Amino acid sequence: MTNEILDMFDKSRKAFEPFGKLGEVGMEAAERFFKVEADIASDLIDLTVDQLRALGTAEDVGGYTREQGRLATEYTGRAQERTAALVDAFTGVQKAFFSVAKTGYEETLAAAGKAAPAKATRKKAA
Repeated sequence: MTNEILDMFDKSRKAFEPFGKLGEVGMEAAERFFKVEADIASDLIDLTVDQLRALGTAEDVGGYTREQGRLATEYTGRAQERTAALVDAFTGVQKAFFSVAKTGYEETLAAAGKAAPAKATRKKAA
């Protein structure tokens, strides 16, 4: 009886193991997203400081306008980098979740002593 109970707990632990892995992937994703958000916040602070500096050091309207154009170009490039980082983060998280879910499904079935269901095949319409 004791061995059966221990075996049941062991199978349960193995069956729920993938959920722990999904939690790890979720935490890694949160860290990546927080880093990108912190970088975006830093860029916004830098832009504000640079715009105030441009306003304070401009000698004429033309100089101020040129500096604003330079800042627009610089910070548009930064925004594109942050967007690419977010896309990479989303793509990486999606791949990691799918991988963990697929592997976890297979491990859960194995722990339960069941085989994966056969893949459904499509019948062609006549």
